[in-house]
Amino acid sequence: MTSSVLKRNYHNNSAADAYIVGFIRDGKVYYVTVQWNQLRKWLRDSRTSSAKGGVLQIKVYMPAAEQDKAIANGSAVLLCSVEALEAVKAENNGSRFERLIIETLTPYGYKKNRTPFYEAGDVEIFGIQYQIKLNYSTLTDEKIIKNMLKKLRG
Repeated sequence: MTSSVLKRNYHNNSAADAYIVGFIRDGKVYYVTVQWNQLRKWLRDSRTSSAKGGVLQIKVYMPAAEQDKAIANGSAVLLCSVEALEAVKAENNGSRFERLIIETLTPYGYKKNRTPFYEAGDVEIFGIQYQIKLNYSTLTDEKIIKNMLKKLRG
């Protein structure tokens, strides 16, 4: 599967209306809210590690210049310090970030979401489904998309 096919399958089947992308800058954790057209510009190809070469994966990568611009123009919202992020009990920074976003932006608190991206976003805020990603995190990969297509085809 090519990168463009992978991205198209993700976007065409995603239940998210928008994306919350976090990044760490100067010891602080920020986030921006973007639509697919912007997120798409920040996607990079990678491969999972494997003796057989792994599978193609798509990662979120918001360049430093974009981070600086978002902070300067006020579109980036300060969430917390890196120390506060690291103090959250979760398996990795991506999960910590997701938990902090949900606890900060919703009144109902955090509950681990295991719903596939094609059924619902990570969180719904005022009727809008958001997918939450921290910079450098994986958006999707070939295996996930292939499994999704099998399920959707029945």
